[in-house]
Formats: sequence, C-alpha cells, structure tokens
Amino acid sequence: MTYRILDSIRQIAMKGEFNEFDLNVFFSAKGTDARFVYENEVQKWLDLIRGAYLETWVDDLKLGDKKLAMPYADVRLLNVLQHTLWFLPNVASCYAMKNLLMQKQNTFYHDYTINVCAGTGAGAKIHA
Repeated sequence: MTYRILDSIRQIAMKGEFNEFDLNVFFSAKGTDARFVYENEVQKWLDLIRGAYLETWVDDLKLGDKKLAMPYADVRLLNVLQHTLWFLPNVASCYAMKNLLMQKQNTFYHDYTINVCAGTGAGAKIHA
C-alpha cells in the first residue's frame, strides 16, 4: 500500500535544503528502552494513517468513495487489515514501534497482537 502525501506536508519537505526525506532517519531509534529519535513525528504518522488529519476532512466529504483511503481509517480496508507486516530500518526501530503502539494514546492499535520479528529473539538463530 502506498500513501499520497498531503500537499501541506509535501510543501514542508520541499523547503528542505536537499528536497529529500529519509525513512531510515525518520524511523531511527536509540536506547535500551527502544524509543524513536523522532517519536513525536512518528506519532503524527500513526495518527495520519488513522485518518486524524483535519485538513483532509473537507476533501473527503467532497470525494466520497473516490477519496484516497488511509489504511486504518477506512472501513473498506479495516476488514482486510487483520494481518499487516511493517518493515522498519533496524531491530531497535521495530521495538520502538511496538513500544509506541502500546502507549495509551494509541488505544486503537491495542486490539492488534504486535509481534516483533526482528533480532536474535525472532527465532532466526542457527541451532547447532
């Protein structure tokens, strides 16, 4: 699934020195408690894929069924999103995402079982 970036967000990115955006940097994590370096921004992204961006509400009403569906906001998609796989840049980022999803402001995601399939604990070790 791909997402169309909202014009207001794209305009901010276009003002950058190099006109680029690095997902590895955006989802970078540090620390033993696995927290995102840009946790506030990642939280905003989680809110965005839930449809919590006020600017688009008027457009949504105008477009009706033709609107672009955000995956966790559109009832047409929620039924098929029983299992999703999210690729993140490294093991710390995977644990940071789980930790963020489990925070109280993200209660929507608490209905999902979150399996971190990264690192040595993921069962990818070679047994001798």
